[in-house]
Amino acid sequence: MKARIFYIVVPIVLMVAFLFFHGSEKQRIIADEEAKRVAKDAEETRQMKEKAELREKARVEAEKRDAERKAEEERKRLAKKKEFDDAIKAIENDRDRFTADLNQYKQESADLEKELDALREKRQGVSRSLIEMNKEIAQAMIARNTAELEVHRYAEMVAQKANESSLTKLPPPPTTAAK
Repeated sequence: MKARIFYIVVPIVLMVAFLFFHGSEKQRIIADEEAKRVAKDAEETRQMKEKAELREKARVEAEKRDAERKAEEERKRLAKKKEFDDAIKAIENDRDRFTADLNQYKQESADLEKELDALREKRQGVSRSLIEMNKEIAQAMIARNTAELEVHRYAEMVAQKANESSLTKLPPPPTTAAK
C-alpha cells in the first residue's frame, strides 16, 4: 500500500510544488513580459521622438537649404537683372552717342553740300568766264588776223600804187652821146 500512496502522494506533492513554482514563475514571466512591453513601448516612444526630432531637424535643414537656395536664386536674379540693366544702359548710351554722331555727321554733310554747291557755282562761273575769255581771245585773234590782212592789203596797195607811180620809176638812163 505504501507503494500506492507513494504513487499518488508523490505526484500530488510534485504537482503542488509544480503549481507553486509554476505560479510564481508565471508571475515573474508576466512581470518580465510586462517589463519588456513597457521597455519596448518606451523604446518605440524614444524612437518615435528621435524620428520626430530627426524629421524636425530635416525639415528645419530643408527650410534652411530652401531659404539659402531662394536667396541664391534671388542673388542670381538680381545679378542678371543688374547685368541686363547695365547692358540696356550701355545700349542706350551707344544709341545716344551714335545719334549725336549722326546729327553731327548730318550737319557736316549739310555744310559740305553747301560748300559743294558753292564750289559748283564758282566752277560754273569760272567756266562761263573761261568761255567768255575764249570768245574774247577768239575775237581778238580774228581781229588781229583781220588787222594783219588789212595791213598786208594796205602794204600791197601802197606797193602797187608805188609801182604804178612815176615817181618810183627810175628815169631811163641817159643816152650816151656819141663818141
